[in-house]
Amino acid sequence: MSRELLFAPFGFRLDDYGRLDVPAGAQGMAVD
Repeated sequence: MSRELLFAPFGFRLDDYGRLDVPAGAQGMAVD
């Protein structure tokens, strides 16, 4: 299973460099 599928229900996805792409509304919850 890819991590994109794992994170998809939470609104997160990984870009081509493996960084989390977080929707603007969820940035307050994002942890680096």
